[in-house]
Amino acid sequence: MKKITFIVIVYIFGVMGLQAQTADTATIPQYWKLSGSAAINMTQSSYSNWAVGGQNSIAGVLSGGLVLNYKKNKWTWNNTLDAAYGLMIQDESGRSKTDDKIEIASKLGLKAAKKWSYTVLVQFKTQFDKGYKSYPVEDADKGSYTSRFMAPGYLTTSLGMNYNPNADFSLFLSPITMRTTFVQDKMLSDVGSYGVDPGKKSLVEYGAFVKATYQKKMVEDRILLKSKLELFTNWAENPENIDVNFELNIDFKVTKWLSARLYGQMIYYDDVRIPDDNGVLKGPRLQVKQVLGIGLSYIF
Repeated sequence: MKKITFIVIVYIFGVMGLQAQTADTATIPQYWKLSGSAAINMTQSSYSNWAVGGQNSIAGVLSGGLVLNYKKNKWTWNNTLDAAYGLMIQDESGRSKTDDKIEIASKLGLKAAKKWSYTVLVQFKTQFDKGYKSYPVEDADKGSYTSRFMAPGYLTTSLGMNYNPNADFSLFLSPITMRTTFVQDKMLSDVGSYGVDPGKKSLVEYGAFVKATYQKKMVEDRILLKSKLELFTNWAENPENIDVNFELNIDFKVTKWLSARLYGQMIYYDDVRIPDDNGVLKGPRLQVKQVLGIGLSYIF
C-alpha cells in the first residue's frame, strides 16, 4: 500500500514538475507534448428575512487535468491525470461532498500496423476524502462512512492492442487484464465492501478489458466533448456480468476565462453491493452522478 501511494505521489509531482517547465518550451524535447486544464465552479446563496424560506450555502468544485504524451518513431507513451474535489457548506446541514476523484492512466504502445499498436495500459483510481451514504453527517454517524482514500482504490494492468483511426478516437482491447481492488480501511474491509472478502483488504481479478475514448472540439473550439467507456469481465467468475464505467464531459467556453461544464457518469460494478436505507448491503445497482457548473477555467 505504501509503495503504491508513493508511486502515485511521485507520478503527480513529476508531471506537475514538467508543467512548471512550460515557460521555457526548449526544456521539453519536441517529441513530448504537455497540455492541461484547471477550473473552479462556485455557487452561493444567502437569505435574510426571506418569507418563503431558504438556507445559506456555498458550494464549489475544483477540477483539473494533465496530459503528457510522447511520440518517437514507432513508440508512443500517453499519460493522463484527472482530479476533482467539491464541497457544499450549509448553515444548518454542515459540509457535504459533491465530487471527489483521482484518476491516473499510462499507456505505452509500439506500432504494429497503420492504425494498430501493441499496448500496455496501467491505470489507477481512488478518491481524496471520506464519503457518506447521506448528508448532513451527524456526530453519531461519522463512523459510518462508505469510502475514503484507497477504500476503494482500483489498479488495472492490461496487455492488448490499441486502435487509433484518428486523433479523436482510441479503442483499447485487452484479453489479458489484472484488476486489483483495494479496501485499505478496517471497518469497510470487515463488512466486505466493494467485493473483497470480509476482513481482506484487496481483491484480485483476471479477465478482459475494453476502453474507448473520444474527444472532439466543436463550434470553433468553444465546445469540448470528451467521453470514456470502460468494460471489464472476470474470466473466472460470472463472466457474463460485465462491469461498466461510462463518463461524458462537455466543456463550454464562454470567454477566455469563463466556462461551463456538464459532467455525467454511470457505473455498474457487479461486486459492489449498494446499502439499503437500513445500511444493509444489497445487490449491485446502477450508480449515477451528474455535475453542472459555471466558473473560471484555464487551459494550457
